Amino acid sequence: MPIRRLLQPVLLAAVLLLLSRPFVAQLPPEERAQVLLRQGSSLLDEGRPDAAEPILRQAALLSPKNALPLSFLGHALMAQRKFREAEEVFREALRLDDESPALGLKRRREAVDGLGLALAFQEDFSGAEALYRKALAEDGAYAPYAYNLACVLALGGRSAEALDALVKALDLASASRFSLPDPSLDDDLKGLRPWARFQAALIMNLPPQPDDGPSGALVRQGASLLARGRYGEAAEREREALRADPTDARAWFFLGGALQEAGDPAAGEAYEKACEADGKHPKLSAPARFTAALEAGLSLSSRGRPEEAAALLRKAREADPQHPWPPYALARILAAAGKGDEARESLRKALDLRRNLPPGQRPLPNPAEEPAFSPWKDDPAWKDLLQRPGPAAPPAAPAPHPPPVS
Repeated sequence: MPIRRLLQPVLLAAVLLLLSRPFVAQLPPEERAQVLLRQGSSLLDEGRPDAAEPILRQAALLSPKNALPLSFLGHALMAQRKFREAEEVFREALRLDDESPALGLKRRREAVDGLGLALAFQEDFSGAEALYRKALAEDGAYAPYAYNLACVLALGGRSAEALDALVKALDLASASRFSLPDPSLDDDLKGLRPWARFQAALIMNLPPQPDDGPSGALVRQGASLLARGRYGEAAEREREALRADPTDARAWFFLGGALQEAGDPAAGEAYEKACEADGKHPKLSAPARFTAALEAGLSLSSRGRPEEAAALLRKAREADPQHPWPPYALARILAAAGKGDEARESLRKALDLRRNLPPGQRPLPNPAEEPAFSPWKDDPAWKDLLQRPGPAAPPAAPAPHPPPVS
C-alpha cells in the first residue's frame, strides 16, 4: 500500500506550530522528520497517543523510506485501539525495515509484536499465530513472541499447544532479562488456569522457597517435568515428594495432573488426596483447588460414591462460583437420586454459567442426551432446559481437555 495513502496527514495545531518555528522550517526534510519523531515519541511516553499520532504521521511523510516513524505511529494507533490502521502501519514499517534496516533489534521486535497484537485484537488468530511462529523461527530467543503465541493459541481454544508455547516463553524469560506478564493474572490465558500443567508451569522455574520443607524441591522438579509433558517422570518425582511429606497437597495435585494427562484412572484418587491434604494444610491456589475438587468429584461419581462426590463438587463450586461444571455434575447426582427439583435448579444454574467457559475448556454435554435427566424429559418444567441451545462454536477447533478422571 503506498505510504501516502497510509499516512493521510492530520495537521493539528501542534504540528503546524512545530514546523513553523524558524529553526525547524529551515531544516532538510529528514532532519525535520527527526525533530517530529522525538516530539511524537515524547508524547507517547507521556501517555498521549492521540496527540502523538498526527506528529508521527507528518514525520513519516517527511521521511517516507524510514521505518522508525511508522513503528512509533503503529504504537500510537494501538494505544487508541485503532487496530486495523495499526496493522497496516506495522506491516509497512517492517517492509521498509527489510529494504533499509533502521529499527534495530529492539524496535523491530516491538514492531513485530505490535503487528501480532493488532491481528489478535481483530480476532485474526490464525494470522497472529503464523506471524509469531515465523518470528520465533527467525528470533527464537525473544520470550514475548512465545508468550503472545501462547495467548493467541489459548484464545483460539488450542490449550495444549498454548501450554507448550507458554512453557517455552517462561523458560526463555528465566534464562534472559525479558520480563513477562504474570500468566496467572492474564485473562487471555484464563482457559488454561484449571490445567495442572498450567499450574506446574507457574512454579517450575522458582528458586528454593522459605517454606519448602522436605518436599518442596521435589514438587517443583515434578512440576517442571509435568509442564514439559514428561508425565511418567513427573509422577515418579511427585511420589518421591510424597514419601518425603505425605501431607503436601501440591505433590498430590501434580501427581493427579500427571496421571490424568497419561490417562491413568488413579488420577481421581490423587486429586481426592490433594483436597484432603489442602483442607488440613492449605497450599493450593484457587484454580488448583477447583480442579482437584472437580476431578475428584467426577471420579467419585463415576465410581458410585455420589455423596462424597457431591461434597467435593460443592467445594469446587466454592473455589470458582462462575464455572458451570460443578453445578452440572451436581445436577446429574441429584437427578440420579430422584431429587428432581434440586437437580433442575442446579442444571439451570449450570446452563446459565455455560457462557463463561473460555475456549479450550471441556464443554458441557448436551443435557437432552444425559441419561440422568431422561426421567424428566416430558416434564414441562424441564423441557426448556433440555432443549436450550448451547453457546456459539469457538473461533477455532479446541484441543481436548485432559479426559475426566474415572
